[in-house]
Amino acid sequence: MPSGSAVNKDLLDERSKCTFDKDEFTLWWVGGKEKLDAKRDREHFCMNQPEFRDSVPLHFASHQEVYEETIRKATAIFSKTRELLKKQGYDANNFV
Repeated sequence: MPSGSAVNKDLLDERSKCTFDKDEFTLWWVGGKEKLDAKRDREHFCMNQPEFRDSVPLHFASHQEVYEETIRKATAIFSKTRELLKKQGYDANNFV
């Protein structure tokens, strides 16, 4: 979700009606606090990479510009993934 975007009002209303502890469910779903922290660290790492952002909104771009932007971002993602794997150590369970 782009930063600064508002959450849909209907979605917020539905979320406020839930009858269970959302944080407890999240911990169960992810597999515990340690895994949740690692997941959030990966998300933070990815969401704060300026290389992953579009230089121009893609709906304003030509087919060629979309292609070039896609190749640029894929290359950046591959590079940052390797960096993240070195930082955390490779474990296939990191991506579950």
